[in-house]
Amino acid sequence: MLKNILIAFICSLAALPSMAQRPDTARLYGELRKLYQAYSTGGLRYDFRYTFAAAHRPERILDSLSGSVEMSAAGSRMVMGNMEFITNPRYAIVIFKEDKLMYLYKPGNAAAQDPLSHVRQILESGLVTGVEISKSDRNRRLGILFDSTASLKSIELNILPANGLLSSVRYLVRSEMIEQGRPLTEKEQQTYGPLAMVDMYFLRYGMLPAAGVPVHESAYFTIEEGEFTTTPAFRNYEIFKGSPNL
Repeated sequence: MLKNILIAFICSLAALPSMAQRPDTARLYGELRKLYQAYSTGGLRYDFRYTFAAAHRPERILDSLSGSVEMSAAGSRMVMGNMEFITNPRYAIVIFKEDKLMYLYKPGNAAAQDPLSHVRQILESGLVTGVEISKSDRNRRLGILFDSTASLKSIELNILPANGLLSSVRYLVRSEMIEQGRPLTEKEQQTYGPLAMVDMYFLRYGMLPAAGVPVHESAYFTIEEGEFTTTPAFRNYEIFKGSPNL
């Protein structure tokens, strides 16, 4: 169920319209710029854990996913369950191991380096109704509130003042996203309630060499006369091209 939410959430970002920057989001952009800079100082690795719970019973974890990220000037690699995401300046590659599918597309200019790119896109959706920023010696909290018609109700980012890196992110979403838009059954409505809570915890940060771990596309596919062919390690995979100008 958590996998469904994450995939639906990621895919929905492509359809977001843009809007002019508002005064309250301007403050938030300033804070996000500091956060982006903290992740851009050099090679970095960390582990993470997603948890899913009904908002009315946050202590009862219904599902979870764990993974790891390596990111540097060369690109990034994220492994999460049976999915792997690889980006470099030329390609973004998503590996779906269960489905034997390799999805390719052109990354945005900053997507490979910016762990907050999805938050930036959401802020441009036109559905932001409020921003909350609070600071203490142990935590810097950024809160984003959304219009009542939005599937995403709020985002809360918690930042460690000592190094400027994220400690956790909380998404509050409509429970319909659990099944990617399918109406919930009566039993599911009783279990999940109207709102679902997805938490992401950032664990065990560590530094990598500035060059990072190579993430070259030649480990995944080759190109000959415009034809994309998977390497022997992925010989049973089907390639799907998500961008026309690969």
